Amino acid sequence: MKCFTHRNTEAVAVCRSCGRALCPDCIADVGLSCACKNRCEATVASFNAMLTRGAPGKIGAAMPLGYDRLIFLLVLGLTFVCFGVHNFGAHGVNWFFVAFGVLFFIYGISQFYTAKKFRDKMRDQKS
Repeated sequence: MKCFTHRNTEAVAVCRSCGRALCPDCIADVGLSCACKNRCEATVASFNAMLTRGAPGKIGAAMPLGYDRLIFLLVLGLTFVCFGVHNFGAHGVNWFFVAFGVLFFIYGISQFYTAKKFRDKMRDQKS
């Protein structure tokens, strides 16, 4: 592959921003990747910063589960159980809805402990 700018020179890298082939004279080293010298350096630097901020295990990375989802799962489970027990005019208990309600409720409880363990791990990393 030949350099985008210097057609007679072999390329040694590709710009992370625009995808152009780069020779040693055209490369700008931007931390984790390469960019076009005096053209794409700022774009690639901001892209690298974004990747670094969202990296797993970094403080500030997205939490896997919030308490709002936990409450939603528990309420959904209880709603299914109530719907299955009352069954609105039909005779007897609808075990299908009761079973799904119990599964949602158990899943919500398990997600609570998973989120708690993750938050404790993140708190230990901050210290």
